[in-house]
Amino acid sequence: MKISMTILFKLREVISTLEIDEILINRKNLSDRVKNLLLEDQSLTGLSIHSVDLKDIMLSAEMKKVFTDAIKVRKEALNSLEKARGEMATLRSLANAAKMMEKNPELVKLRLIQTIESSQGNTFILDTNYQVKEVSGEK
Repeated sequence: MKISMTILFKLREVISTLEIDEILINRKNLSDRVKNLLLEDQSLTGLSIHSVDLKDIMLSAEMKKVFTDAIKVRKEALNSLEKARGEMATLRSLANAAKMMEKNPELVKLRLIQTIESSQGNTFILDTNYQVKEVSGEK
């Protein structure tokens, strides 16, 4: 009984210094730390400890909920960050396109022609200045 209590106290000593993420991710490291503490314990003299293996980590319902909520918040934050990165890339691309069109007005005309070409169900009339007037079509 005394040995199992000593092991339990050493495990609690190690766990109390860690974040829950570390506990769940680094079980092997946790086992090694508990083993080292047990080897240093003078009250276990005469005992030979070959290994310590943590098989299961049981969390209370409240801790499971907190951990699940933390994971959810982290994923939402990563999702928001990725969305912001995409928006910044789009803005950079639009800014680059605007600079190119400012330096080369012919690009605006070419882009207009491409847009009209890909349009379906519309009729456009181009005058010689590349001004577009929509005659009929769907929105």
